[in-house]
Amino acid sequence: MQTTGQLICIRRGESGYYPSEWETGDKERNVEEADRLNERMGVTPAQRMAMEIGSMAGWDVPGADPKNYEIQRKDQMGGMTLD
Repeated sequence: MQTTGQLICIRRGESGYYPSEWETGDKERNVEEADRLNERMGVTPAQRMAMEIGSMAGWDVPGADPKNYEIQRKDQMGGMTLD
């Protein structure tokens, strides 16, 4: 969780989050661990952002759709696509 540095688990379709059993107590190590675990599970940065929004604001809001973040990323690249 960005605000507290706590390592959390989010389950698609469920509200809120759960504390992770891999919590280290150190914000930097938690970020590294979250990145490592997400990569191992094949979670993209767009999916991660969508999961965070979905768990807080509901799964039917635009922010819970990873496609919205992928489009935004392309727009930030000056319109270039990096396929």
